[in-house]
Amino acid sequence: MKSLIVTICILGLVGMVVGVAVKGAETAGVAATVTAQNISVAVADGIVEYGTLPVNTTKSTLVNELTDLQTATNNGNVTEKFNIKGQNSANWLLKATAGSNEYVHKFSKNSGGLW
Repeated sequence: MKSLIVTICILGLVGMVVGVAVKGAETAGVAATVTAQNISVAVADGIVEYGTLPVNTTKSTLVNELTDLQTATNNGNVTEKFNIKGQNSANWLLKATAGSNEYVHKFSKNSGGLW
């Protein structure tokens, strides 16, 4: 008889534990903020005309010879990394040092202080 009472008590306790349920709200409001990434770059004016240069001479866009700065502006809201490239032409090759039919293209990101 005692074991029957103990068994009934245990089943009753298990029933209470199993019978407890958690219920969430059926509706709720959620506030969210979305920041769109805007990638936008403008280059002005994009053209440099060096003209004819004698052998073993240089010409800079920073000085009075040309005074033709090219400006890349980040108009977006994310940090940009720019790849500035030159290319071979029909008569000239882009190289690290100038030579016969070879030219060097350098750029500065601080108005000529560091090339």
